[in-house]
Amino acid sequence: MTHRVFAGIAPALALSAGIAAASEYSDFRIPSHSWSRLDLGIFGIYSPSLATTDNGQDRNTYGSGQLSGSWLHGHDSDRLQHLIQLSAAGSLNSQTSEIDRTDSFNTFRDHIEAERQEANEYWLLAGELRHYPLSIPLGFMGRVIGQGGYVQSWVSEQRFGQNLSDNVAQTNEASTETWRYTYDVFATAGLPWGRVRDVTGVQRVQYAEDRLARDRVLTGPLAPATRRRLAELFYTQSKFSFVHDLPDRHFWAEFERILREDPAVRADRIDAYSIFHAADPLVVSRGYGRRAGYSAGPVITFVHENDVIRADYSTRFRYYQGDTLTSQSQYSSGQRRELDDQRARAGAEAQIEQPLGLRWQVSAFGNATSDLRGLDHDLQVHSSLSVRYWEGERWYWDTGASQDRRTGSEVPNSVLAWAVSYGSSLSFFLEDHVSLDLSVRGTQGRLKRGDYTRVSEVRIGLSYRSGSLTAPGLFAPVRPGS
Repeated sequence: MTHRVFAGIAPALALSAGIAAASEYSDFRIPSHSWSRLDLGIFGIYSPSLATTDNGQDRNTYGSGQLSGSWLHGHDSDRLQHLIQLSAAGSLNSQTSEIDRTDSFNTFRDHIEAERQEANEYWLLAGELRHYPLSIPLGFMGRVIGQGGYVQSWVSEQRFGQNLSDNVAQTNEASTETWRYTYDVFATAGLPWGRVRDVTGVQRVQYAEDRLARDRVLTGPLAPATRRRLAELFYTQSKFSFVHDLPDRHFWAEFERILREDPAVRADRIDAYSIFHAADPLVVSRGYGRRAGYSAGPVITFVHENDVIRADYSTRFRYYQGDTLTSQSQYSSGQRRELDDQRARAGAEAQIEQPLGLRWQVSAFGNATSDLRGLDHDLQVHSSLSVRYWEGERWYWDTGASQDRRTGSEVPNSVLAWAVSYGSSLSFFLEDHVSLDLSVRGTQGRLKRGDYTRVSEVRIGLSYRSGSLTAPGLFAPVRPGS
């Protein structure tokens, strides 16, 4: 078993020694910043309706009320990161209907009254902590997520049918009550050696500086302090949405403020085009997130799930001749189901994220966890390796492979015993003209009972576009940019 565990994390560990050289990416440190947000909401609906026909009418009334609230507080820095989130919501829905019908010969009358009510409650509590208290890169990581929901509904219907010709009537009453409560708790803890950071901001500054230089906004390279501040600003970009409904407007105002303080910036050349050009994402790379660093250590995970469902049914029939009750019957039933599942796993995981200059990125991840009762019960091993390359705003290449293996006496025969996936994609983008996408993918897998599958796929796509825009007296003719 030991060699299987090692196989899950070996690819990541093998890379850590050879590619950990210092660079702008590895030198980046997370700026200390905190954020919070409070959201409260109340919402209500009341909707009556009436529909009439030659044979009767329908009356319906619908009402709904909702109340929700959430609170989020977080802090992030290079040595300490924590996040707390609380959310709760509740709603009450009610619907009543009343239907009167008579047939075309006025010999039979049907009257139906129905009512439905439903109450919903939901809660979420989540907390996360990552702390590096020592000078050595040994940290503690913990995460707890708990959520639950309560749903109860009541449905009742009363139906009265009368044959007007012989004065025979029947009354049916039915009711259903359902109740469901569910909650689950997920907790994980680890002792990582090292840290993986999001260093996308470093790359965005490099591209922004290149574009600003091409637009003649810069007379020379940006100062190292300016690059660092802009990279830190990009790291916090997603947090602006916690405060503003229009976060981009405020973020890029801060970008321009920091930029203007650099001595290499020509203030008279900063305009809307240069700022928007600097803000353009890399089209081909679809987000181009960059991460840097390494992390390896033991992890332990606990999961507790609970689900309780209860339903009660009741039906009653009554038959009348005139005003006299001639017979009646009643039926009732109920059912209850409860699921309570607890799982605990422990193992180790390792991760390497290494940018190799502006164009290359190598990523590796591996973990191996087992049921705490023993390796022979349920052992899961996962590892992956990917390499990405992009050339400016034109070329993007991504290739990778991953494998999963699961063994043990407690594993059902319908579960995948092992699976391998691999693929490579190439994209080319020429602004205003051509885009090309080519990819090759494949997967293989085998169930524990022996069934084997293999799937391969090749995709290719090509598009071409050319256009022009002319508005005499308003602006110069607009032509493709590349």
